Amino acid sequence: MGAIMAASMKPEGAGMSMPWGRGLLALGLGLVAAQGMANPCTAVADLQLPPVGEARLTLLGETHGTEQMPRVALALFCQTLSPDRLSVFGIEAIQEDMQEMQRYLASAGRDEDRRQLLALGFWQRGRDGRSSRAVFELIEALRVLRASGARVVIDSFYSASSRRLTADERPSQRANALRAAAHVASRLYAHPGAHHTLLLGSLHAGRSDPETRALVGDPDYRSAGDWLSLWMPTRLVEVTHQGGQAWICLMGKEGAPDCGVKPIAAATAARRSQAFDHAVEVGALTASVPAAGSP
Repeated sequence: MGAIMAASMKPEGAGMSMPWGRGLLALGLGLVAAQGMANPCTAVADLQLPPVGEARLTLLGETHGTEQMPRVALALFCQTLSPDRLSVFGIEAIQEDMQEMQRYLASAGRDEDRRQLLALGFWQRGRDGRSSRAVFELIEALRVLRASGARVVIDSFYSASSRRLTADERPSQRANALRAAAHVASRLYAHPGAHHTLLLGSLHAGRSDPETRALVGDPDYRSAGDWLSLWMPTRLVEVTHQGGQAWICLMGKEGAPDCGVKPIAAATAARRSQAFDHAVEVGALTASVPAAGSP
């Protein structure tokens, strides 16, 4: 998992105590070790991660297309593992792809299983960083955890369909954020009592701070993270870093996407302290290429 250091921006002692948070992680390790399998959580067992507390939902704001963000997501997810509770990992994929993703989690992870998974539209359509090799490795880690006996489910928190919308059909940023939050809430109620960990863009995961509203161009904008943290106990986590590279898509000439490895500026916790409750520092970012078509 690499050297990941976590720093909470909440006062010491807020929410769940760190020993209990580490206890949940140790329990996740035990679930896998009991089956004699290599444990994806092992590399994060010594990390000082933000406490889970009473949260039912963890939102991790990411920069798409890096090696580090999915690894932090797995570390946070491992904290939630318990024999008494279902742990749900949410990705930004359409609901139509979920049946095949669930099938992969229940599979033996053979080459043919991997080929069927990578044939999904999620991996083939955008290749904008959300469908990176690191995300594929994260899903493989979930499969191993499930095979060990951990109560693990993968789910979609993306409410759109596979059909591309026209410019006139696209909702406003404000309406889209509320719709996304409502869809996430509906998925939480589909798994009552579960803890959900979601990996999504940092613009959507945090509360609406001045930087978010400026980027959206709406002084009254409320993000999905804003709505969800009002509706239920939510752990809002960002990833801070020293900059580096990511595989992302930018707007190119004549509106065509320009996708590839791009430089990323450093991000510090102080910059978005109004938007997030916790920060996880990962050092330098390295790009993760699209899983489909990569060796």
